[in-house]
Amino acid sequence: MKKPLIIAHRGASAYAPENTISSFKKAIEMKSDGIELDVQMTKDNEIVVCHDEMLNRTTNGVGYIKDLTLKEIKALDAGSWYNEKYKGEKIPTLEEVFEIVKDKNILINIELKNIFIHYDGLEEKVVDLIQKKELTDNVIISSFNYPSLIEIKKINRKIKVAPLYMFKFDDLLVHAKRINSSGISMISMLIDDKFINDCKDNGFNTYFFTINDRCEMMRVLKKGVSGILTDYPDVGVNLLKEL
Repeated sequence: MKKPLIIAHRGASAYAPENTISSFKKAIEMKSDGIELDVQMTKDNEIVVCHDEMLNRTTNGVGYIKDLTLKEIKALDAGSWYNEKYKGEKIPTLEEVFEIVKDKNILINIELKNIFIHYDGLEEKVVDLIQKKELTDNVIISSFNYPSLIEIKKINRKIKVAPLYMFKFDDLLVHAKRINSSGISMISMLIDDKFINDCKDNGFNTYFFTINDRCEMMRVLKKGVSGILTDYPDVGVNLLKEL
């Protein structure tokens, strides 16, 4: 059985502020197989890494990312909310994250956060940057915005996509095939053996999010999934040694 991948959710976000260079570096230190991150677009069309559309929760700023320039966003503190020792941490650009992982041979799972806000040209800009950094083989793009994933495949059919699902429905695998998916990413509470086997039979990798409980992590890893997303990648890496 192929070893499941341990993917650090927003970096090693249990140990450093989520979606920051510190959290991604920590994930690499912990020997994660991959990192997961979220992308938004600034007022001046720069791709930045942040989960929320608004700045309020994870910075000392307020308002929507789409309404600020990159320079304005870079002036914000994205670390103090988590711990004062991370004071001065910045929201990174996607390119800055690529720079620290490009020679690490790890998976980069990029979630396009364009389900509530339409970012014109987001797909093309993300693909252009992936190609510029020669990371096509290392990337999986996910989103709840399924037409956006179809657009990614139109731009570059070699880039892998894995749609996100919060619930199951009868034609889910048919839906994933229409998107030309290589994998399916689903909330962990929906895991069952039949679904995993059906995915395998149809050629889909299976990724489950977000699993932080050690016992649940072990249970899921034993089921032969392709990968899990966790805030505690070190726990997952160590559990794999016990399988």
